[in-house]
Amino acid sequence: MLLVRSETERRYKERLRSPEWDVGNGAEPKLQYVLLSLPRTGSEWLCAIFRQRGLGVPLEYLTATEIAQRLGCADEAGNIDLPRYVQRLQATRTSLNGVFGLKLHPLHLRAASAGDERRAAETLARFDRVLLLRRRDRLLQAISLARARFTGQFHIVPGDTPQPLTETDNILFPEIATQLSRILEDEQYVERVIGQVEAHKVTALWYEDLSNAAIEALASELAPPGAAPMPPAEDGLPRRGDTAEALAVKRRFLAHIGVPPL
Repeated sequence: MLLVRSETERRYKERLRSPEWDVGNGAEPKLQYVLLSLPRTGSEWLCAIFRQRGLGVPLEYLTATEIAQRLGCADEAGNIDLPRYVQRLQATRTSLNGVFGLKLHPLHLRAASAGDERRAAETLARFDRVLLLRRRDRLLQAISLARARFTGQFHIVPGDTPQPLTETDNILFPEIATQLSRILEDEQYVERVIGQVEAHKVTALWYEDLSNAAIEALASELAPPGAAPMPPAEDGLPRRGDTAEALAVKRRFLAHIGVPPL
C-alpha cells in the first residue's frame, strides 16, 4: 500500500519540523509531558491546540530524523543518539513559558524501549505528566486508520480537502479488520505499561470527550503560572474527516460480519 501524503500536509509537517519552531531559550523545562496516543484519536488536533496555547511544541520527535540531524544528534544513516536528542529538544523546543511536550504512539514507545515494557514505563515516568489518549469506538478508529492508509491523508490540514475512500468493500474490510486487531494489541500493550507508572502522573483522555471545555481545563492544568509569549502562529487546526462516510462504512462492515442493525 503506497502512502503518499498530500502536498499541503507535507508542507504543514515540514514547517513544524523547521527551525521556525525552535522557540526555546535553553532554559530547563518547568513541566514536561508526554502525549501517548493510539493512532486516529485526535492527537494531532490536540497537539495543535497545545502549540497555540504555548504548551510546548509536541510532535512525534522520535520519527523526525531531520530534526535530530539538524540538532547534531543523528548520523547520515538516521541513527539517533536518543539521550542527547531529548536534551537538545528540551533546550530548543521548550516553549517560553517552560513547557516541553512530546507525542508518542505505542509503536514509537516499543521502538525506543527495544520492546522492554519495564523500560517503556521508565521512559514515561521521566515526564511530569503522561496524557493517555484513546478512543472508545475502536471500529471507527480502525476505519479511520484504514482510510488514512488508503488515501495517504492522515490529517486534513488547513487548505486541504478530504479525500474520499474509493476502495470496494472486499478490499476495504480486510484492512479494517487488520487495523482493528493492531489497535486492540496496542490497547493491551499500553495498559500493561501504564500500569507500571505512578497513577498520579497519568491522565486518561478519550477522543469522544475532547470538547472545548475539556481541552481548556486540561490546558489550564498544564500551564505554569504567569503569562507566556505565543509560539509561531499556525494557519488553523487540523480537522476531522467525513463522519458520515465513516458511519456508512461501519454499518456495512457490521452487516458483513453478521451483526444485526440496532
